[in-house]
Amino acid sequence: MNPLTYLKEKGLRRAFQVIWRFKLPKIQVSIVALLTRGRTLENKIVIESHNDFDCNGGALYDWLIENGYNDRIKIVWRLYHDAPANLPKNVSCVPVYGPSWKKAWAICTAMWLTADCTVADKVRQDQVSVYMTHAAFSLKETKGLVEVSPSVDYVLGLTPEMDDYFIDECGIDAESTEILHLGYPDLDRLFSGRHTSGYASNTHSAKKVILWMPTFRKGVVYGREDSNAILPYGVPLIDSESRLIDLNELLAKFDTVLVVKLHPKQDVSSIGLDKLSNVVLLTGDTVRKSAFDNYDLMLEASALISDYSGAAYQYLVLNRPLAFVLSDLDEYKIGLINHPEDYMPGSKIMTYEGLCSFIREVAVGSDCYSEERRTLRNKFYGDCDARSCERLVRFLGILSGDEKDNG
Repeated sequence: MNPLTYLKEKGLRRAFQVIWRFKLPKIQVSIVALLTRGRTLENKIVIESHNDFDCNGGALYDWLIENGYNDRIKIVWRLYHDAPANLPKNVSCVPVYGPSWKKAWAICTAMWLTADCTVADKVRQDQVSVYMTHAAFSLKETKGLVEVSPSVDYVLGLTPEMDDYFIDECGIDAESTEILHLGYPDLDRLFSGRHTSGYASNTHSAKKVILWMPTFRKGVVYGREDSNAILPYGVPLIDSESRLIDLNELLAKFDTVLVVKLHPKQDVSSIGLDKLSNVVLLTGDTVRKSAFDNYDLMLEASALISDYSGAAYQYLVLNRPLAFVLSDLDEYKIGLINHPEDYMPGSKIMTYEGLCSFIREVAVGSDCYSEERRTLRNKFYGDCDARSCERLVRFLGILSGDEKDNG
């Protein structure tokens, strides 16, 4: 696009943001790449994840630290937020966006680069780049929205049966990028049933917990909106204070707590669910700053309410009741993949009454979709275990001290 046309359409402020966030960092990387050309790559891994220290990047990082790999390799985090005050040995942080010579040096000298969302293009052929994704599967039509960089060597996939889905939806060049069937690091937590250290329940002593994870609809970055639906309380189906009160009373009646975990990029300015006795509202910031994560919430939940997002297909690992809120499908701008009904092993909720019916079913232990979930889980994940991190690390050739000493 012509620079003058861009300025006219986007404005000076947006143009400056693009230069600062993207253009200057690329210039720095180009300079450092020239300075380090021919230099031996370091035993260093650069990691990025969806909301910092979460998703696949976070799970891989936790596994590396728990198994002492940071004694022999350097770990550099590319972060969207401020770095933690205290970090383990050989761990450092750089920003995802904006100029940083430290970031440029890390990208140009690291042996391994991984990303869940924003890929840092490798600058040398002897580097290894892995796109791990932050959602193994979703109902969203992502073709054209997600394009895997041609610099990526490997993409983590589901079973070979689902390779065509990844190639199509993620714009993968099958000739230059290989799909790996090693499992997903973040799902190790669900397969193992292991909570994070220091995790404490948000739901007190409720008999049942239902987790609602609505997808991104209205964002705080650049005013992006993926749905035209008007949501007075920030989530589908709840359109009045009387319904809020009614919902809370229903939950209390069945000694059930509804945990509403919002998407990290969701605009929370209109959310009005934070003053109810049986509803717990969690934002991306809440979770990021706390001693728990999405997988703790999933492990605690008796059922999950999703919609078009990938959360349902992470929770699928546990084979517990699922529901899909489709009430704003006509207003959802992105659209869905072909034959979405083949991938929805749970209740399809179109109305507030349908939401209440699902809550009642969960409360009394009714579950009509167990076999459908099991079939889809096998199609997606094959043999279910908690060793995806280990397989990925071995595939990449990242050896711990003991392994190196023993050849």
